[in-house]
Amino acid sequence: MCRATPSVKNGLCSECFRIAQASRTHLMELPAHDAGFQEAQKMFIDGWQKPQKPRVGRVFRIQMGEAAQEGRGKYQASAGDCFRIPVWYSAQCICDLGAPNKQLEFCSYKSCGICIPLTTAFTAFEFGQAVLRGNFGEGIYMTRDPSLADQFAISTTGSPFRVILLNSLVLPTRPARKGESVLSDNGDVFFKNPLAITPDYLICYQK
Repeated sequence: MCRATPSVKNGLCSECFRIAQASRTHLMELPAHDAGFQEAQKMFIDGWQKPQKPRVGRVFRIQMGEAAQEGRGKYQASAGDCFRIPVWYSAQCICDLGAPNKQLEFCSYKSCGICIPLTTAFTAFEFGQAVLRGNFGEGIYMTRDPSLADQFAISTTGSPFRVILLNSLVLPTRPARKGESVLSDNGDVFFKNPLAITPDYLICYQK
């Protein structure tokens, strides 16, 4: 509490509360007729490579905090010639994020594989992991096929939905170091710099 102005929430003055809010990731639900909803839904359904297509229930636009956005802007400006691709990410969501008739807020569970990456701008993952580990080493793993990401989606019994993130990945055409990123033939995507990824939509769906 800075004591500069009267407290408005959680012991913070109005200016400190504004700064705190600006630094956080926010979700905004989109109505079904919204262009963003329809774009996310089309990319999800069209990208799903398995025969049985899922059903989209809710779509939320993701807005990262000011510092996270600024960092990504600087990364892209310094990376030189780049290309952008949509990639998908899912994991164990142990809270009711996106569930109907539930308050829309991120949880603080250390084992939540959705809330932690979103609130830390992909600098942390469940159980305090700073990176993920796989065939290409330590870094961040995603996929170009949402049906592959679905294999890792685990939802609570309190929600009828599974949750997946649609993200934009920006990579330099000529990586500075070998092994910084990998686009595999089976759709897996690996990269090391969290500034390369921007979460765009959170999609709640059913199979």
